[in-house]
Amino acid sequence: MTDGPAGRSMTQDPHLATPGSSGLITSVRPATLREWDEAWDGYAAATYFQSREWAEVWSAYTQGRLRPAALHVTFACGETAVLPLSLRSSDDGQILVSSPAGTYGGWMSADLLRPEHSAAMTDYMTAKLGNVYWQTNPFDPSLAVVSLPSTSPNETHVIDLTQEWETIHDAWSSSCRRAERKAQRAGIRVREAASEEDWRDYYAVYEDSLRRWGDRARFRTDWRLFEQLHYLRSANLRLWLATTSEGRVAAGAVMCYAGVHAVYWHGAAMESLLPHRPMNLLFSVIIRETRKAGFQWFDFNPSGGIDGVRRFKEGFGATPLDCPIVSVGG
Repeated sequence: MTDGPAGRSMTQDPHLATPGSSGLITSVRPATLREWDEAWDGYAAATYFQSREWAEVWSAYTQGRLRPAALHVTFACGETAVLPLSLRSSDDGQILVSSPAGTYGGWMSADLLRPEHSAAMTDYMTAKLGNVYWQTNPFDPSLAVVSLPSTSPNETHVIDLTQEWETIHDAWSSSCRRAERKAQRAGIRVREAASEEDWRDYYAVYEDSLRRWGDRARFRTDWRLFEQLHYLRSANLRLWLATTSEGRVAAGAVMCYAGVHAVYWHGAAMESLLPHRPMNLLFSVIIRETRKAGFQWFDFNPSGGIDGVRRFKEGFGATPLDCPIVSVGG
C-alpha cells in the first residue's frame, strides 16, 4: 500500500484548506496514510474506531459510499494533528463523519497539545467543515477543556479495569452473578473465534437476533462485513463466542482494542439458548481477560436509548460516561 493521501484532494474541496478563525491553525491538507497511523499510535486517548483500519473496513464494505477523508492539521508553533474523518455519500448529499458507524471520533496527535489547540480543533470541526457528524470520544481528556456547540446527549457504560478483580466482580448485581453461575452449570464455554466457520456461526446467531429484535434493530449489516473482519486478521479486533457443551454457538461479541481501551462493538445471542444466560458468562470471561491483558477501560458502548440494554450493563457494575454527539448541518 502506498503512503498517499488518505483523504480527498483539496482541489475538489477547497474549503477544507481554510485555516481556523483563531489563527492557531495555519494549514489543513489531506493526511497521508503514514500520518494517520502515526497520530493514532501516538495518541494515548485514541480508540480503535479512530484507526485507519476501521475506516478502510467500512469503505470496502460500503463499496466507497463511505470513504476515508482524514485531514492533517498544522498549528502555528509546528504541532500537528490528524482528523480521522470519513466522507459519507448518499442521495441526500455528503456528510463528514468523525468515525464510521456512529463510533468515537475526534482529533489525534503524537504532539503534546494544549487547551488552545483543542479549542481551535473544536472550532474547525464545527464551523469550517460543513456537514459533520461527530460522536465524541469520552476517553479524550482534551474535550474537558473545550466548549462544544449544541449537542445531543449520549452516554456509554464503562468498567475501570485498574481495580482488583474481586472489587470488579463484587460490584456486579446478585442477578448478574446468578446468571453467570447458571451458564456455567449449563455447560456454556467461552473461547475466541478462529475460523471462517466460527464467524459464519456467529452471523447465524446475529440473524436470529435480528428476527427477534424486529423494528427495534437500528443498525443492520450483512455477512460481507463479518467476512471482511475475519480475513482482516487484525490484532486489534476479536470475536468471542459462548458455546454449548456440544459446540453450538449460543452468543458472541466483537471486541475492538487500542491503547488502554477495549470496547464491545457488536453482539448477538440465540433466542432458544437465552435461558442458559450465555451473554453473562461471555462478558464475565471477556472482562476478566481484558483486565489480565493490561487494558484500563472496558467499554460497553452506548446503549441506543434502550433501557433493557442499559440495565444489563449496569448489572456488571458499569458506570455511565457522557459522550455527547455533535451534528452540524446534514
